[in-house]
Amino acid sequence: MEKELRSALLGHAWTTRHYIKSGWEKEDQKAEAYAEITALIDTLIAVNGASGNKATEEAPKKAPVAVPPVDPVPNYAPPEWLYDESYFPVVGRRFSPGEFAEYLKSSDLDEMKWSPEGITIHHTAAPNLSQRPNGFEEKHMGYLRSYYKGKLGWSRGPHLFVDDHGIWVFSPLSSRGIHAKSFNASRIGIEMLGDFSYDDDPFSGRGEKVLTMSKLAAALLMKYLGISPGKLNFHRHDPLTSKDCPGKKIEFDDFEEDVLEMLETL
Repeated sequence: MEKELRSALLGHAWTTRHYIKSGWEKEDQKAEAYAEITALIDTLIAVNGASGNKATEEAPKKAPVAVPPVDPVPNYAPPEWLYDESYFPVVGRRFSPGEFAEYLKSSDLDEMKWSPEGITIHHTAAPNLSQRPNGFEEKHMGYLRSYYKGKLGWSRGPHLFVDDHGIWVFSPLSSRGIHAKSFNASRIGIEMLGDFSYDDDPFSGRGEKVLTMSKLAAALLMKYLGISPGKLNFHRHDPLTSKDCPGKKIEFDDFEEDVLEMLETL
């Protein structure tokens, strides 16, 4: 019984250290907690070994990534754009994963005016999830256009906005967007609804759905636009920004791993 208890404690300790490493916000507290839990793991390994029950150092196994269904859409036709204008055009429509896959193969992308080489992930921060309880709506696409055009003086914006219900195409994918200084010329910009530094949890509830849908959007772009799997990054990788976008709670390596796993299933 004691051996079983020690083994169980060791398993819990490994899991705790994993979450400390991936989700703790304050670096000083994270370092202290990580050191404490590592010392506990070492002690448990030593005790188990001395009692004849060898414990091997194993991190918790990662569960297979859940891939939302990408259902085929017969007789698909791309929707009319919300703002079909020469200055700051906006598609402004939400797509299911299946519809987005069809859209990427549609006539809307027949005349590509650029050659996107990669994908950059962002979070909106404001609005956060509580400020959009039903996700984005068509009117929000108009608000975003007014903000980027009127306040920032931009002629276009990010390409995609993703919520917990689907994938919104904002600026046309056929042209470069504006979303990160160093990456505008070569990368598609995806904005995830939520504040994943402070207000929202990307690993449960609506936040988890947003994160999963964003990973799938990236995987679909790789599949249908021929973007290299090695060309995914975060906004915070831009040397010209000090932002932690797409949020302190999201680790790039985990995000990238899930995107590539999804890509293999498509």
